[in-house]
Amino acid sequence: MKNIKVVAAVIRDQHNRILCAQKSESAQGEDAYKWEFPGGKVEAREKSTNALKREIKEELSLDIEVHSLINESKHVSQTHNLLLKTYFSTIIKGTITTNVHNQIRWMNINDLHDLDWLDADKAILDDVIKYLNFNL
Repeated sequence: MKNIKVVAAVIRDQHNRILCAQKSESAQGEDAYKWEFPGGKVEAREKSTNALKREIKEELSLDIEVHSLINESKHVSQTHNLLLKTYFSTIIKGTITTNVHNQIRWMNINDLHDLDWLDADKAILDDVIKYLNFNL
């Protein structure tokens, strides 16, 4: 199985809402239209935080500040082993553009469970909510 390093941003706005992104129809298989914390793959010899900034710029046209690591988890699927690092982040500048996602939503922390999440994101959701409730 292939090992893949990925990063995700839990982006908070000034109203303490969290940015959630819905995968597009072109996502593979059952991942289409599932929700995720935006981010993507870490390239060879790339720092995780730099990868996250790059991915958010590419996907959402935003410049972000990466603050702290919320969670590091492993997710195993039929085709790969995923190492996911999730970081708390805020927007420095930019206007959101949905370059690769079907849609985005700003969600209240207590409503995050209402979305149909990707398996890897669903597995860390409770840790993310605990982090946000403790640190915001």
